Amino acid sequence: MKYFWTKIKTAAALGRWQSLYCKTTCLLLLLPAALFSQEEIAILSADSVIVTADWYFSKTDAPVLLLCHQAGYSKGEYLQTGQQLAKLGYNCLAINLRSGDSVNYMVNTTARETRRRNLTWSYVDAQKDMIAAIEFLAKEHKQKIIVVGSSYSASNAMIVGKTNENVKAVAAFSPGEYFKKTPGIVKETAKGFNKPIWVTCSQDEIASTDEIVKNIDPKKVSFFKPKCKGVHGSKALWDAEPCHDAYWKSLMTFLKGLEEKPKKK
Repeated sequence: MKYFWTKIKTAAALGRWQSLYCKTTCLLLLLPAALFSQEEIAILSADSVIVTADWYFSKTDAPVLLLCHQAGYSKGEYLQTGQQLAKLGYNCLAINLRSGDSVNYMVNTTARETRRRNLTWSYVDAQKDMIAAIEFLAKEHKQKIIVVGSSYSASNAMIVGKTNENVKAVAAFSPGEYFKKTPGIVKETAKGFNKPIWVTCSQDEIASTDEIVKNIDPKKVSFFKPKCKGVHGSKALWDAEPCHDAYWKSLMTFLKGLEEKPKKK
């Protein structure tokens, strides 16, 4: 898998943002005990599309999460979330999928390149980008990956994650039947899903999401149903959302539960 470093973005203390071009990792200091770095990288998909991504590094040997955005968005969906997860001890790769556009002033360059080359860019096509990122992360970090999806990419995370041996678990924000050519595929994927999976949605989506969740082994699934209105997708974690704390608490309980317990001597 061809892989190269490109522009490095980082934030300085006191909230000042700056872009740096350098050959080495640039460390970010927000709090005395919270060090992490943020770098922009690129990976080649199976059909040679350049998949751009932001790498939020916390520490060596930390659990690795792949963060995938919703329709019409970019890796910018996880600008705030990636930083927070890194401070909590997780290494994260937020990728630009070929089906998307922009959010939080971050343009989806993967989507632009795909269109420039007249390649297909459906929700299903975006699975190629996710698979390439999973393969890269598993090879680089010698561990299985936790895939986080938002809206259509949550459904993709389930579809790809079910059979991909490099996927450890899935966190799905607002999964649904978004694939017009294969109606019901997500419900079918849920049947026999044999990996830990955390699912959430907005309050308005609980009924439709439950139609998917009820097909999963109860021992494998954690379904967080917000008591507040909530929002669609991983935006539920953004500080601007009124009940983001509740989503964070449930997600972190799930992630902590995935960590291997030290063996008793």
